[in-house]
Amino acid sequence: MVGSDDESDGGKVTELYLRLYPLHRGPGGAARFLAKYIQSGCAGSVGVSYDAREWVPAGSGSLEQIIKLSGAFGLDDKVHGFEQVGELRTEGSAISLPYCWFSAIDTWDNPSLCAVDTYDLSGNDVRFRARSYNRPDLLPIAKALEYAEQRDYPAVLAYCATAKVAKSLVQKVPPYISAEDLQVIRTGNWSERIEFGSKPAYRFEVARLNGRWLVTSFNPN
Repeated sequence: MVGSDDESDGGKVTELYLRLYPLHRGPGGAARFLAKYIQSGCAGSVGVSYDAREWVPAGSGSLEQIIKLSGAFGLDDKVHGFEQVGELRTEGSAISLPYCWFSAIDTWDNPSLCAVDTYDLSGNDVRFRARSYNRPDLLPIAKALEYAEQRDYPAVLAYCATAKVAKSLVQKVPPYISAEDLQVIRTGNWSERIEFGSKPAYRFEVARLNGRWLVTSFNPN
């Protein structure tokens, strides 16, 4: 029951499923476990939360939160072009936590973007190791649109190749975008053109530069 109230959303969640997994103990031998929560409503996609805790015996004892991660899973985990990435792994000193999340490039009630986070539990302090995405080429578009809707220029710039592109997104992106009829056209070995939306449609160009995919062009047609 520890921490479960945090996931119930004040009673708004119709169903809440919980599974517990023992985790690798560090050199200090403190007991650790992972709670995986699945939240569902009457229909549609489901939410997922990972809550890892470590027993601290000092004083009267307490459970310290060492990992907290929330996301969602869609109705279908094998959507063409958007298959989920990674598998839940809780054994050993390296664990992996898969999840998806809703973004501006979703085309229906299914989160298109998914990731898997890995953590190192070998030491007394749990450390984040890496994050891998199912569609790293589309990630900068989703993130740039998310922050452009908030008019957060520095955050948008982090996902764009130039300041000009970032400023254009912040100035021209409306409060809400629907990714209808998403089309990805390869224009080179490490470059693509992405178009979506009803008229007026949106056109982006992305390229992999210095190991990262970035938005190189934005045109609201």
